[in-house]
Amino acid sequence: MITPKFELRQDEEFVYLDVHTPYIKAKNVEIDAFNNEVNFCIAPYFLKLELPGNVLDDDRANASYDISSGFVHIKFPKETPGEVFPDLDLLTTLLVNQNKEPVKKPLIEEVEDTPSPSTSQNASKDEEKEVKIDWQNIHFDDPDFDWGLLQRLDDEKMQYTSTSQYGFNNQYSGLLKYNALVGNEINQIPEPERTPPSTRSEIRVQLEDEKFDAEHYMADFYDREMIDEILHYIPDYIGEFLLVQQGKSDRLLEFTSEEKEALAKLPKRSYLIDNPKNVYLCLVPLIFAYAYDNRTTLGDPTIESCWNIGTLSSTISCLDTNFLAIKDIFIACIRRSLAYPLYRNWDLALTCWKDTHAILSLGKRWILRVLLRIRNLFEHHDVYYIYNAIVLNDYAYWIQTANDNVLAALAYQVSECTITKEETNWPLEEIEANVQETIIASDEESESIEK
Repeated sequence: MITPKFELRQDEEFVYLDVHTPYIKAKNVEIDAFNNEVNFCIAPYFLKLELPGNVLDDDRANASYDISSGFVHIKFPKETPGEVFPDLDLLTTLLVNQNKEPVKKPLIEEVEDTPSPSTSQNASKDEEKEVKIDWQNIHFDDPDFDWGLLQRLDDEKMQYTSTSQYGFNNQYSGLLKYNALVGNEINQIPEPERTPPSTRSEIRVQLEDEKFDAEHYMADFYDREMIDEILHYIPDYIGEFLLVQQGKSDRLLEFTSEEKEALAKLPKRSYLIDNPKNVYLCLVPLIFAYAYDNRTTLGDPTIESCWNIGTLSSTISCLDTNFLAIKDIFIACIRRSLAYPLYRNWDLALTCWKDTHAILSLGKRWILRVLLRIRNLFEHHDVYYIYNAIVLNDYAYWIQTANDNVLAALAYQVSECTITKEETNWPLEEIEANVQETIIASDEESESIEK
């Protein structure tokens, strides 16, 4: 069965569901709702949704079919008039997963658990206790914060039955066994299936040191014309961020029809997050890499955009998720932006870091938009599509369920984090000083010739 394109909206009394099913016989459509569950079926389409609140399937519910647009327009009254149903635009979270096939890697299985009466009573008492988190003082580098509080299990008790190795939540293996050998110019780990996380970090740093080119950095420091044009470019998310900062925008981002279609097609998954802090942290290199490519292409992606984003993101190119602090990620992002892409400039790198802060500050919907843009680029590449399977699909789904307070804390710490040129472990200041001396000597020589 095909999951059709759909979208939802609401008012005080009703929830409206529009389903795109062209060329159907309207009389054969089957629609029903019970509590928060809505079912829609007409061959070859099937849609099953779980809403954030309950609706009624009574005389006020109705449906109509617009032949010209191919949309079935459905409305259900809310069980509680005036109730606001949150996140109706995050379509993937509303879909009920109909795929009963087990995930191959890692294998996941339900665990039967029959607690004793005493255990059940204790569990009930624990559930009544609301966990209080001081979000204002949460810090990603705080070793005492219990990141297990953010673990999300959906409604299932699950456990892994195989060892995870790389990708989102370090839960994949085997997918790069052959892909890494066939034209994959993004992958920088010689044997991704056999290389442990700590070794991947060491390889990343070593390759960055080998790739850094002092002459290239010197040239981009001296020739500023294109760099300045890039720095003056204002991406769409920066425009929105500035409006928010000025108090001129408080509206939620509205997804485009293409984005809604992509959301509806994302696989809905349940996760047992081994290390929630790490999942949040490893989002940052992805956003930074996108910000660099978006800025240097002036918002118009090129055929090199996949390579740019994949190479700049240590999460993708080196499968490196072995980060413990924001500063470690900051240094890695800056180093990679000065070692690999076409434009290698300190000011540009810092500007892209500020762009990263802006995107994170705008919240999960803007982050989701960025992830969907990256995912779309990779989806249409003959080789790099594999990174959707191991990183981007999961992040695009997971971000819809991410904690808004944690994202805000992450954005704040990105903005507060600072590094020096010396912390790259490259002689950047010495290179820049040599350029300045050369410029001064050249100017003095020109003046003496004129005299």
